[in-house]
Amino acid sequence: MALTFFISEKDNGIYDAMNKGLNLASGEWIIFLNAGDYFYHTTTVSHIFNQDRSSLKMMYGSMVLSGIGNKVLAPKPFTKWNLILWGTRVVCHQSLFVKKEIAPRYDTKFRLKSELDWYFQLVRKVGRNEFRIINEPICFYQPGGMGDRKLSLNLFEQFQVLLRHAGLLALLSLPVMCYKLIIIKTFCK
Repeated sequence: MALTFFISEKDNGIYDAMNKGLNLASGEWIIFLNAGDYFYHTTTVSHIFNQDRSSLKMMYGSMVLSGIGNKVLAPKPFTKWNLILWGTRVVCHQSLFVKKEIAPRYDTKFRLKSELDWYFQLVRKVGRNEFRIINEPICFYQPGGMGDRKLSLNLFEQFQVLLRHAGLLALLSLPVMCYKLIIIKTFCK
């Protein structure tokens, strides 16, 4: 895999930059790796794309937390209920391949949780037989990014996104959000 295009310019936040990437992407599939993240192995992409994917709109696998004992976090089935309960813990976007033709633009109203809003948009576009969970790590993920550093805003926006897409069912996510608060405060000191 070779870098074929590069742009460096001012943007209006993470999701504005990701929208720019979506607008410039010319391939059939997209994936976003942030600074500090990288593919699990040099053959990860070729291995995934050598499999039959003719009926798929999404493919995703686990991710490895860099620097925290290289703990592997497995994805969950991509359903609205799992998004309500687990939020962005359903899948790490650094381990998610999406067909470009169905990829919505990120809502830049959310500074830290537009990714979850994006997932809810995708869940309406992807049927049960149109995604595949790949049983292997896709990426190394570096925790401690903006969402961890601005945890209160992150959790507030998560609840806003959940209210937008699930109404009062958003209340079901509160125990998991509390757990996330405890874990991040413990590991990201």
